Amino acid sequence: MAGASTKSNNRRHIHIPAELVEKILLNLSVKSLVRFSAVSKSWNSIIYGAEFVKRYRGREMMVLRGYHQYSDESYSNDKGLVFPLSSISSENPVDSAIAMTWPPAPSKEEDSNNSYHVHASCDQFWCVELEPRSLYFYNPSNESYRKLPDPLIGISVEEAFIYGLGYDAVSNDYKMLRVDRQNYVFAELYSLTSDSWELISEHPNPPFWTLTNCFSVSGALHWLVHYMDPGVRILSFDLSTKRFGELSLPERNDDVYCYLDITVLRGKFSVCMSYDLRSELVVWVMEDYGDPKSWVKDLEIDYAHVHSINRTSLKPFFFYNGGGDLIKAFPSPLQIRKIFLYRDDDATLEEKDFSCGTFLLDTFPYQETPLLLDSFTYVETLVSPWQPLPICHYHEDDVDQ
Repeated sequence: MAGASTKSNNRRHIHIPAELVEKILLNLSVKSLVRFSAVSKSWNSIIYGAEFVKRYRGREMMVLRGYHQYSDESYSNDKGLVFPLSSISSENPVDSAIAMTWPPAPSKEEDSNNSYHVHASCDQFWCVELEPRSLYFYNPSNESYRKLPDPLIGISVEEAFIYGLGYDAVSNDYKMLRVDRQNYVFAELYSLTSDSWELISEHPNPPFWTLTNCFSVSGALHWLVHYMDPGVRILSFDLSTKRFGELSLPERNDDVYCYLDITVLRGKFSVCMSYDLRSELVVWVMEDYGDPKSWVKDLEIDYAHVHSINRTSLKPFFFYNGGGDLIKAFPSPLQIRKIFLYRDDDATLEEKDFSCGTFLLDTFPYQETPLLLDSFTYVETLVSPWQPLPICHYHEDDVDQ
């Protein structure tokens, strides 16, 4: 009995160097790290420490959401699938997808499959609307969420509002802009730090229509918008100065029609031009943010041989580090939407089909890298900034600290 007790005590007091612990933890998934944070106080300190968060780099992930069309012409959104982005670039079919988890709907009687709408995103945070029109900040990595206070501007016609979410490095705060884009334009700004809304005195000229989702880069929000006059423009909003502005578009031949889109590639603001007649996609990158003379042609893709592409809507939305540039395409509503992988080495496009609803509705790439500020790339993080770090219960005799 004494010998057994001695062996038990020896096991319970095995010392693992902190450097080795950190090296092991750096290779785990976020959800595993959350579980291991409860092992001991020292492990908790390592996992939630600023240096570990900076060094941690996890998998690149993808979320796909679709909708189903029924014989009675009704529609239903699905919850979406999550899987490693590396499975897209491989020759094998995607077989590691798991169901996406969302915050609970406000009402238990509500059909949760139809209740989620992602208004905006930045890094690890999504702004999700749950019916009946309740706004939440959501962290998909640890499934934590927080209900936002009611906006100052009433919600009578939700389609009249546009949203944008970004990081303000000056105030070290995440902020979300909500703009009434119709007749009388109002704008309000939500601060994650203060958990409150404020009205913005400045606003863009109405009316306008947003042509793209919001992309944040260099402390500013951006939309491609269309005014009655003078037409298509890039609308911007500086999160620090709280002022609206515009960015110039790259020079283009107005005699040749092209479909415009915006995105952020490798951390830089970019404009995509799809030429229908030439079956060509051209990507411009603004090397020096705000300088109209710094536009550089970064990528040219000929997709005439890909017959399933709606040629006015091919755009890159994520550059995958595994050997290719990931391209998102939106075929016509009569076709199942596809994702394309473009490889630099042989300049070819690969098609990938996904059984996500009848049609592909949304695609959300993100990375398991804490606090990596890459616009419209969702970062999977350990920390929920609106909640204190968990106090873990542990026994000093069980684990060496």
